[in-house]
Amino acid sequence: MDHGGKLEGASNTLGLVPGRDVGVYATVNVSGGALRGVIRYAVIDRLLGLPPVDWSTRFRDPYVKG
Repeated sequence: MDHGGKLEGASNTLGLVPGRDVGVYATVNVSGGALRGVIRYAVIDRLLGLPPVDWSTRFRDPYVKG
């Protein structure tokens, strides 16, 4: 489950993983782009002990497998 928002000059995101007691809140000082999602998913992966994923590439090209 996730929720995002933005203000002029800043973007934020909140990601929760129900049943796993994991939550991530990230704020970046840009008003657009994928950085907040890249951070959210990378941190959740690490907290859950999952293998690393190149989220930057995934957000640039949704057809990339990896």
